[in-house]
Amino acid sequence: MIKRHRVYNLLINNAYKSLKQAVIPATCKCTTVYSSRLVKKLLKKNILQKHAKNSILVSNPLMLAFILGFEKDFGIPLCFKFSNYNDAITILNTTTYSLTLDSALSIKRGLVPKKLQAYVLGKDIPELMENFTTSVKDPDLIVYSSDMFRFLHQNLVNNVFTVSDWDLLVDLLANSAVNTALTFAKEFKLFKTINRV
Repeated sequence: MIKRHRVYNLLINNAYKSLKQAVIPATCKCTTVYSSRLVKKLLKKNILQKHAKNSILVSNPLMLAFILGFEKDFGIPLCFKFSNYNDAITILNTTTYSLTLDSALSIKRGLVPKKLQAYVLGKDIPELMENFTTSVKDPDLIVYSSDMFRFLHQNLVNNVFTVSDWDLLVDLLANSAVNTALTFAKEFKLFKTINRV
């Protein structure tokens, strides 16, 4: 399932762009046969369409986002407390991280989030444990351990790293925030076909 999610993630982050099929196995660490099989399946479902020679185009990213959101598992988070938002961001900047969910949405809208939800590279977790107090009750920072693939697509907004717009959409759907996800998609013009939400 991890391989499939990597392929889907690469595809959704290249929505409406021509993508060479040879890029998929190289980027997602899977075989050419495996990626070809997945591409054929998505072509049959009209999520992809053939574009140029040996290239594909994600023509229905909404369906792909729903598939990814339905299958996504955040895993068990680590929860921390912090006293100052700026200090927390300074510490996060010493790690490989991406804010997600409501905190990324707040940052993208130019607001300061009340809570931070972030993916952090697994090897950087000990640094957070040194600098923050662990707290399950009413945490200020919720961290999901992740591998390097998660950080291939990021946005830098107001000196803070967030997941890409497409990844944020998937995360919101995975978190059962469908209305928020569709409002976000409309607000940031992710889909060429969404007129009203």
